[in-house]
Amino acid sequence: MTLTDIHEVWIKLEKRFNGKLEFNEHLKANVLANIITASIEYEFRGYKIEVHQGIFEQEKGSFTFRPLEIRTEIETNSNFDLNTWRISFIDRLINQNRLRTGYKEFDKTVGIKGFNKTDLLEFFKNDRIRNNLMADKMINLQIKNEKGRLNIRLNVFKSSNKIEVVEQQIVIFELIIKQLEKIRIIGNN
Repeated sequence: MTLTDIHEVWIKLEKRFNGKLEFNEHLKANVLANIITASIEYEFRGYKIEVHQGIFEQEKGSFTFRPLEIRTEIETNSNFDLNTWRISFIDRLINQNRLRTGYKEFDKTVGIKGFNKTDLLEFFKNDRIRNNLMADKMINLQIKNEKGRLNIRLNVFKSSNKIEVVEQQIVIFELIIKQLEKIRIIGNN
């Protein structure tokens, strides 16, 4: 794999999502590696979506991909707030008052904290969102309400430069947006 290969993947993503690409290389930026930053900004259903990833090149052709982050900020009148994580052995021991959705396998795998239980349960009725959060051990969804604005972040810690993997996570993020609209957290709420 070369830097050109990585750049071509991001160019394809830019075209696929009709966005604006920024791809920058910072040579030995006070560390022992070159740092590459790739980001795409595009519009989805009237919302500005940002996709970011940092990439380290320790030596020629040897790359380490930092977590992929997909995010947006959207106005809301709701008090919806959500944080998900992969349940660990310790979580099972201390059982921290996490929300249960009623989907047994999901509740055993993914921890949920948040406000507005009714909306949270409605949000997780979407099986594609549940299945994606269960399937990927290295993913975290955060929806934080800050003074009437939802900061929505999907962090994928096991990142890849495979276009299909990045594209799949962007599509899941768009599904999250659609589900938030469907349950009237964003949009005409």
